[in-house]
Amino acid sequence: MYVSVLVFLSLFFPVIAFYSFVRQKRRKQAGREVSTVAAEKRAAQIALSCAVEITTKRKWCRIRASFNRSDFSRSYSPGLHRYTLSFADASGDLLFEEERSLTDFFGFCWYPGQRKKPDRNSMYLCDAVLLEFIPPGPGEYILSFELNAREQNSHLENVTLFVREGVWPLKKKPFVHTCADLRKHQSDEIVDGIAG
Repeated sequence: MYVSVLVFLSLFFPVIAFYSFVRQKRRKQAGREVSTVAAEKRAAQIALSCAVEITTKRKWCRIRASFNRSDFSRSYSPGLHRYTLSFADASGDLLFEEERSLTDFFGFCWYPGQRKKPDRNSMYLCDAVLLEFIPPGPGEYILSFELNAREQNSHLENVTLFVREGVWPLKKKPFVHTCADLRKHQSDEIVDGIAG
């Protein structure tokens, strides 16, 4: 009896871990990509802007950032790589604006190489969700993103933003990214993003 319980538990936990991994990956890739915009590979200051055509109604959308980061210094300051993310309607009325540090998302970076210890020239791959939101309705919106990509002892490269609609929100709490319902937006106020 004791052996059968041990065998069951030794099989049960890896299956649950694998299921959680697959489920999270499916959630991250769900929906339809509506816009992609990339920065110059080695730009020091990045300013991206693109039109986003939302076709779904009352469904979640996601803004995800993919980038490479250098590992010049493991003891980086949490305030490095400040960015501003804003989302406006077609007439230019600001629906959402957030300013924070991209270092908040360095936990979503990994080293893709086979070497055991990355060296000074190693670049880490990063894939982070910055914002999940419900837009006021279908239509055209304007996404703007500004980032300081070059700091002392820390460089970001290959920065790309992806916008998807009809996604499953990543509801695991506490959130690192911001979740906002922009349908509650009033014409005379701006929704400020707050990391949860």
